Amino acid sequence: MSAEIVQLQTTQGVRTPIGHSIRTGETAYKQLENLHAEGRLPATSVIIDASKARFQKEFIAALRDNGAEIILDTKAAELSTLGRFQGTAKGAPWALNEEGRPLNPADFDARANVDLYGRIARFAVEIGATAVMAPTHFLQDGATDPWLEVDRQTVAYLRNTLDRESGGHIAIDYPLIAPHTKVIDGEHRARLIQRIAGLPFDNLVLRLSGFGASSGPLTMKRTLLAIADLQQLGYPILLDHVGGLIATGATAFGFVSGIAHGIGERERFDARDWHKPPKERDPDNPFGRATYIPVPGFDRSFKMKDLELIAGATGGRRLVSCQDRNCCPRGLVSMLDKPRAHLAYQRFQAMQRLFEAPDLRRAQHFLDTDMRDAERKAGDLARLKTGDDKTNKALADGRKRIDTLARTFETLTELDRPTPPPLHRRAAQVSLEGRGTL
Repeated sequence: MSAEIVQLQTTQGVRTPIGHSIRTGETAYKQLENLHAEGRLPATSVIIDASKARFQKEFIAALRDNGAEIILDTKAAELSTLGRFQGTAKGAPWALNEEGRPLNPADFDARANVDLYGRIARFAVEIGATAVMAPTHFLQDGATDPWLEVDRQTVAYLRNTLDRESGGHIAIDYPLIAPHTKVIDGEHRARLIQRIAGLPFDNLVLRLSGFGASSGPLTMKRTLLAIADLQQLGYPILLDHVGGLIATGATAFGFVSGIAHGIGERERFDARDWHKPPKERDPDNPFGRATYIPVPGFDRSFKMKDLELIAGATGGRRLVSCQDRNCCPRGLVSMLDKPRAHLAYQRFQAMQRLFEAPDLRRAQHFLDTDMRDAERKAGDLARLKTGDDKTNKALADGRKRIDTLARTFETLTELDRPTPPPLHRRAAQVSLEGRGTL
């Protein structure tokens, strides 16, 4: 009798896909359009703000033609708060600009006169969206917030309306928007899990106020462990508004199925002032926030004048310049000329390198490459003498943060971590209909 050879399945070389969504934003989308035209924005998933979508129609069409999935953010959370409904969010087609008020809970009833779900569904079909984020809200009080019960209903209302408006092929993701402290709190987290479980959506989009690329090591660790507990819901988790080493580490260690951020923005989320009336624009700074340039491998950005000061120190130019000529052909000159191009290239390269590592090696890969490189860069920068005490302190503080972040991530290797499911589109039925009329 000949022996029967049984092929055993192994997980050693398994590479689970990593989700990576790019937010086109409300101010920088023109620059991203140019990057896409130049072939420097290889995004396979983009999140479009409804408030600015009408200005991005050609961009959306080009992304869609290249096979990228288009996710529509309805901006419902912003439109429902006193501090945000009159800002850029008011550009969404369902904003109540004529009435001059935020959306209230009654507006999210399917029988309300504002036809909220109808407007969202028809717009999603028009732009050829792959998925729509359910119109959920910022749960300032976590699991006890009155908006939570409204949000649970929005999923079914939106699904029914999409089906009725020829959008049956369009999927739904669920944004859970809350203070990170509420998710860390075990009691609130358990109640959130209970209330969200079983809702008919594809992916859980997690946007946590007070958390992001600049979070401290302890906040990072406690938040990621809380997110790991959310995996019991069974939904893939997309960590939204998070960038830098924390975002890469979250995917490397399997706490989330993917990340979402802007290019040079939307890497941290803060909704603490959303309940307050908006501040008047500073007349001395009519064009908004200053531009910050990221220092490669340091996980921190600086104003242009501060970066030039660092580059002027002995040995500083080499440390702050991009050394990858495929990214920045002329080093620091190219980097300062097109900072978003540099940042986009580095973000996509980091995620590609992580994907190429097998699941079981990703955490160690992150520690051996991303973190070790950051530690070396931080140490060198902290030794610079810029001649400015404030800048020197910023560099020294950055080194301390990087060192502590590395040690904190190392403690996470001791934990058993399940491999998260990849982001998916169960509800999306690909068809020629509904690809948009742009």
